[in-house]
Formats: sequence, structure tokens, C-alpha cells
Amino acid sequence: IRSESVVRKEKYRNYWNVGDYILKKLKAYREPYAWISALSVSPSGRNVIAGGGWRESIARRQPQPIYFDDHQGRRIRKIPAHQGAINSLAFLNDWSFVSGTANLMVSWHVDPASGHFYFRKNTFPATADIREIIPISGDTLLINATHSLIWFDLKNERIIRTRDISGGLSSLAYAKNQQRTAYAVFNDLVIGNAGGEPLLTIKNAHTDKITSIAFSPSRPLLATASWDATVKLWNTITGELLATIIPIGNDDHIIITPDNYYFGTRNSLKGIGFKFGKQFISPEQFDLRFNRPDIVLKRLGFAPANVVNSYHRAYQKRLQKMNFTEQMLGTEIHLPEIRITTQDLPLTTTEPSIRFDIDAADSLFKLDRINVFVNNIPVFGIKGIDLRPLSLQSVQRQIEAHLSLGKNKIQVSCLNEKGVESLLETVEVEYVHSSPKPNLYLAVISVSHYADSKMSLKYAVKDGHDLANFFLRRTENYNRVFVDSLFNEKATRENILALKRKFSESGVDDEVMVFVSGHGLLDNNLDFYFGTHDVDFNDPGLRGLKYEDLETLLDAIPARKKLLMIDACHSGEVDKTRLKVSTDQSVVLAKNIKGLVKSYTYEKEASDEQYQVGIKTSFELMQELFTNVSKGSGAVVISAAAGNSYALESDEWRNGVFTYCLLYGLKSKKADLNQDGIVTVHELKEYVSKEVDRLTGGAQKPTSRSENLEFDFKVY
Repeated sequence: IRSESVVRKEKYRNYWNVGDYILKKLKAYREPYAWISALSVSPSGRNVIAGGGWRESIARRQPQPIYFDDHQGRRIRKIPAHQGAINSLAFLNDWSFVSGTANLMVSWHVDPASGHFYFRKNTFPATADIREIIPISGDTLLINATHSLIWFDLKNERIIRTRDISGGLSSLAYAKNQQRTAYAVFNDLVIGNAGGEPLLTIKNAHTDKITSIAFSPSRPLLATASWDATVKLWNTITGELLATIIPIGNDDHIIITPDNYYFGTRNSLKGIGFKFGKQFISPEQFDLRFNRPDIVLKRLGFAPANVVNSYHRAYQKRLQKMNFTEQMLGTEIHLPEIRITTQDLPLTTTEPSIRFDIDAADSLFKLDRINVFVNNIPVFGIKGIDLRPLSLQSVQRQIEAHLSLGKNKIQVSCLNEKGVESLLETVEVEYVHSSPKPNLYLAVISVSHYADSKMSLKYAVKDGHDLANFFLRRTENYNRVFVDSLFNEKATRENILALKRKFSESGVDDEVMVFVSGHGLLDNNLDFYFGTHDVDFNDPGLRGLKYEDLETLLDAIPARKKLLMIDACHSGEVDKTRLKVSTDQSVVLAKNIKGLVKSYTYEKEASDEQYQVGIKTSFELMQELFTNVSKGSGAVVISAAAGNSYALESDEWRNGVFTYCLLYGLKSKKADLNQDGIVTVHELKEYVSKEVDRLTGGAQKPTSRSENLEFDFKVY
């Protein structure tokens, strides 16, 4: 855990921690076996010291060095210091520091004028094993000597007092503002007074050894880090656990309260689950109830009240979108039940499909449907297996699910007539098979020349041509590439809907991509329509193609790698609770804009929402924070612009900006964010979103109507 002094130093702001900074400096000394076990920053931030040891279990005979980095003087010096690893370093002021290892502590002074180092040794009893040295006041040091706490007067070079600790100390901290000590005995946490006398003992604070402790300088809060890969925050007065922070991968994390409320990055749900009896339940089952950033931030007490309120409004909008209320979630909901009754399902198979029996029942209500998902893709489409005609409260079925190459996360659930879904029953099966490259089914739908000629665009059809040509020239990734292009007068509602017959010929491991470019329209109900060639711009519902119709093209088809890209105005989701169309319904076509320019206004959410929380409204905050737990068709949908915004095209890009960024990200491999040689659908979405925002100066911001965080696949 980084010290507050390090975090505040502006000069180190570009490094994750000071250890990274020192490691960069160490390369100049060619110490390939050195590892840093101790570092400290001087009070002013001018100087940094670091030291360590070697990977071998037996210390080398030569003295281990301390690296002294005078940042202002731009000079690093290497000082031969201790025999064996250096366990602790601590600055007393900018030019004096102490170092410790085994039973030896050395006090150092640097003459800033001459650069000379002066030192004095202090030897402790042979049983001492110095692990940490903490300056607590004046010349008084608090030392973690593994089996004892030692208060040491450096000026008079004498031990003031000693407190023996049975079991051995794994970490130590001291808070001057609270006059508190905190230390760990393996995974037990002890909070004591200034003299080390225990006030609170928290048994099994972590599931493994506690390696670091830090007090907050401004509030009664303590953080502990452990080998169990978590950081925990504690109230130092009551000993109450406030939250657990869990890093997930390189870029994600989640904060969880003891009563299971959590706040995490969008991809963090891949790293957690709920234990229900002997079952491990995917987090999306309970996400609607427990994904509560507002509660987590309020409990921690760092965020201002207006920020917490904004997060709460974002959560309320999420509930509204899913047709729930907080009251519904606060009461016990009767759940139907479903079980996979087939025993001994294989963990690995070479068979292309798997059969298993399920038993679904509800003691109060009739069953409505059964859902079967493979990697979050609904095998039987959005509507599932319809049970309504049977009018039953229990049913047994045999299910056959075709498997994708690699991991298959198979989940089944049932819904009752009240729309309540059971817990998901989950099994995982690995399908091992040598198969040919997948086929790509690409549908490109673009309209530049409309039946209403005054509404024509310049680059929409070029967008479609460019995308189709890109994939046709890169057939090395696919067995075959099937391209259906519907340009201008061919882009009618009937022709577009007929594409589903072609998609139905795909295989489980094939890819299906649909790209549309043209005008995007909102009707008076604020529903999105793609502008077909013969659309009525005054009433898009007559001949336009509704968003739900576009997504239906990808529903219940064999292919599971499905991507829908929409380069059109208003193609993102709309906050219908606040967006209002003005009374002026006049049609005005603005240059370089793929849609009708009407006047849209937002009602204010609350009188205090004039601040920003990184993004503009609680609706946008909802989209940033929450994954829609409704799986939909399982396709990933990337929209060129927010629901109340416009998509731009320009002579500068010779494309729509969305299409330009899409193609450039693929051609240049700039969209390969982790640089592993593969551009995945989620990498493409992230790259295009940021690049469009950058190129348009924030005037256009792509959004994602639908994501499948469970199933990321290769685009190029």
C-alpha cells in the first residue's frame, strides 16, 4: 500500500508506484537479480531511497546496496550497505534516514554539499529480526523486530521499551493523528494504542498472511493488504470491515461490502460469483440487487453527497430500464426452480453437441419459458422454449446444445408467468476438435441516395463498400467470406429482413457481422429507425427499420459470434424519461449529418445536478457502470452516436467518422489494445469509442447498446 506522501508527490505521478520508478533507475546499474524490498520518500519528496536483496535464499557475501536518488540533483548513488537483504528503509528528514536488516540498524546522514555519506550502527539482541522501521516522533522509532515491538531512542541510542508478540509480526503501522498502532500476526489484525497495548483484535482478518498496513491520515480508517490478493478497509474505532477491494486482471477491480453490495469496473464481474449452497452462481443473477456504487461510496465516506446522489439516480434509471423498482427488490420474490438432472456430464468432449435433462417447476405459478444459454448466447433465441401453451407448473425436458470450440459455459433457467426468472443452473464443457477456419457472413446495408432525394448523403454507401472490401481482401482469417450488400434502392425493409435466411445457414463457430450506414431517425415515441431507401422521413415507422428488427436478424441463428455496427444518428439508446422532442417538427438536413436535425431538450433531473461525475448525466453514468443483465440476442451492438446525438461524415475522412475509425483501427492494428496480434470485438468497441470522441472533439460519442462480456471473439 503506497504511503500518502508518495501519492502526493507530483513528480512521481506518472508511475504506478515509487517501486516502478526505482526499477527504471536500476536498469542503468545492470542488477538483473536485485529485488526491492524497501523504499522511502523524503518528507519534501526530493529524495528517494531503495534497497533489497537477491533471489537466492542464501544472502551473497558482498554488501547489498542502497540506491539514493536525488531527484532534484538528477543523481543516483549506489551505497554498499548491509550484509544480506535490506528489509526496511525510512527517512527521518531529507538528508537523514535509517536502514535495517537482521539485528542491525544503521542510521545515515548525507552531506548535501559534499555528497558524502556518514553512518552509525546500532546492534539489537540476536533474537531480533528487523522487518520495519517507523519514525513516530522526534528521534523515536517504532521497530517491527518480528517477535517484538521495539521503541528506540535514536538520539541516545537506547531501547525505550519492548513488547513481545507471540506468533511473529508480519506487518506494522503507526498513526500519529490517532495515536494508534496496528500490527498483523499472520492473518490476524491487532489495533492498539500508542504503546502497542491491544484495543481490538480481529481474528482471521484475511484468509492469508497480511503483508502491509496503512492508516488514513485524515479519518479513522485502516487498510490492509494480503497474500490473498485483497485490500481491506477497516474502521479503527469499531474494528468494522467497511469494504474489500479485489484487483481483477491488469485493469479491473471491484469493491465489495460485507453485505455483498459492490462497485466495480465494467469487466470486473468476470472475476466474481456468488456461493449459493453448493452452487457457484454467476453474478448477473444478483447484479440488479447488489451492484450499488452509491451504497459503497456512501459507506466509505470519501465521495461528496452530490456524487453519491448521482450514482443513486443512475441505479434508479437502470431499474426503470429493467422494469423493476427498489421496493420489488427489497421484498422476497418467489422464484421458480430448475435443475440439470443428468449426472456425470463430461468436462471435456470431442462430440459437437451435448444432451442433458432438465426439471423445471414452480409451486405457485405456471411456467412461461425455458432459456438455454451457451456463453451468454440464447440457444433458442430471445423468447426461449415457449411453455405457455402447456399451462404447466412443472416440466421435464431433454435439451440438446451444440458446442463451440473451446470453453462452453452452459446455463439454463426458467421463467414463470409473472416474469420472474429462476437461478441459473450452470455447467462448463470444453469442446476439443480440429476444425476448419470459420466462415464470415457479412451484410452491408448502406443508403446514400434516398427516394426523397433532398435527404441524400455523400459517404454512406462508400462506408459500406470500404468495409466489405476490407474483409474480402483478408480471407486468410476465414474459410469463406459471404457478403450481402444492400445499397441505395436495394436497402428496403423486406430485403433487409430476408437476410436472416442466409444467416440461418451459418455454423456455431462462424461469424456474422451486420453493418448499416445511413440516416438514423427517432419517431415521436423516441424509438430508433434505420432510414431505408424508401423511408418516410415524417413517419419512419411506415417503411423504416426499427432497431429491434435489426437485432432480430441475429437472434436464434446458429452462429454465436455476432456483431451489429450502426453508423447513423441516434443509434444509441435514448433516455426516454428525460428527452423531449420540441414542438417544432420541421425537417432540416444539416451538412455532414446522418439524420434529421430536430430540437431535443432534457428535463432537469434534480436541482443539484449541475456538477459532473466524469460524464454528463445519470443516464450516461448508468450506461458506463452497469451491464444490462438482459442477454438479448447475445450479439454485441456498437452504435455510432448516443440516442440524442448525431453521426458525422466529412470530406476530411471521406467516410462517416465512425466507419473511418473502425477501418483505421483494423487496418493499422491500433485497435489491438493489448498488442497480442488479435483485435477482439471488445477491443474494437473501446478503440472506436475513444477515437471518434477524440476526432470530433466530443461532438460524437459511440455507445454500446448491447455487450456480451462473457464471450469476446476475434474480429481481425
